[in-house]
Amino acid sequence: DYESSARISREYAKYLRVKRDYSMSYSYGKKVLSYFDLIEVSPDEYSMILFEVGKFASLDADFVTAIKLYERSNEKYPTDAVKARTYVELGSVYLSTEDYGKALDYLNKAIELNKKLKNYHDLANSYMYIIGVQIQSLDQEFDSITAKSSLENLEKLEALRSVHTFSNLKNQVIYLEKAQVYSCLGLP
Repeated sequence: DYESSARISREYAKYLRVKRDYSMSYSYGKKVLSYFDLIEVSPDEYSMILFEVGKFASLDADFVTAIKLYERSNEKYPTDAVKARTYVELGSVYLSTEDYGKALDYLNKAIELNKKLKNYHDLANSYMYIIGVQIQSLDQEFDSITAKSSLENLEKLEALRSVHTFSNLKNQVIYLEKAQVYSCLGLP
């Protein structure tokens, strides 16, 4: 039946993503969407499916589809938690496509919602992506306002450590971004 096929395909797509087979996870994700279009599911579950398949599309570098799926996810079930997570992902996608203006718009929206929700994980991710945008900008042309903003965002990210424990990988990324900002500014 369609429901069983949809759920099995969904779990397999997630498994393939964990295995970093992004092309196949995206392929199964598209199957999942076609199955879920044929069965009744709650709006929140359908929104989550759109979000997941958007993530698969993004990881497979199909950014146009990822953007469409993330936007549909927000339309179908627009809770603050879904919006916040989607804004982080949209910011990431626009960063990947080098549309820094849109990336910053979505990441700033994500920061505001994640502060309200006290979602420190996604808040940290938002700051890290914003710093990434700022580093890209500083690499292209030095701007003292962007440089100052980068330092302020690094301080905010560092302050989050007092309320949330980051993984070793996230700590390494923070130190790397700090080194890149300092390098752009000519600081030791």
